[in-house]
Amino acid sequence: MVPISEEDGTVSVDRYEQIVGRLREAAEKLSKSAFIIGDGALDFLPTTGACEPGLKRDDS
Repeated sequence: MVPISEEDGTVSVDRYEQIVGRLREAAEKLSKSAFIIGDGALDFLPTTGACEPGLKRDDS
């Protein structure tokens, strides 16, 4: 195992804020994307009935 010194992972306050800001933006975009994908999927994959276009639900 490689020893870790106190210098490993040390960044300036400005760099830390830049990194955290970018990570927050990425997390926000990822979250929004997940909702967009989920909402789109619900539009064409009904929760009941046929799951392929052109198929009809069997009501018998």
